Amino acid sequence: MIFEPGTGWVYGCGIDWAGRVVEIVSKQSLESFMQTHIFSPLQMNFTTFHPEHVPSSTSRQQTLGFRGHSTGELTPGNNPWAYPAKDCCGGVGLYSTRMTMPNFWLRFLTLTLSFFRRSRLRRCLQGSWRTRKFLLKLYTAKAGLI
Repeated sequence: MIFEPGTGWVYGCGIDWAGRVVEIVSKQSLESFMQTHIFSPLQMNFTTFHPEHVPSSTSRQQTLGFRGHSTGELTPGNNPWAYPAKDCCGGVGLYSTRMTMPNFWLRFLTLTLSFFRRSRLRRCLQGSWRTRKFLLKLYTAKAGLI
């Protein structure tokens, strides 16, 4: 244990290892897997681990800010990670645009909420026929389907 509970915090490498597992299981790079299954379907056209392969990305990159330990003041600094990246790491090194990420989270949350609504509805529909009929009518009215 690095810290006593509640006294400190540090990043771990678990997500990096999870990314490596995805690469091994899928037999493709994490970049390729995520482009195919996440970025392209969500229209995240400028999201990548390798911005050097995306036209005009370097001209749009923002300067990173770092908070000083002693003063707490925010100062500009250089990217501490290798550029171009040697590997695609699940926990660090993903580049995107400021407009892509809010759209991603909005789509992700919408899909997640939609999934949970369907799951809840499915569980409710396993009850009595009156409960099923009532809940189905309520759900479809709320969803604007009737």
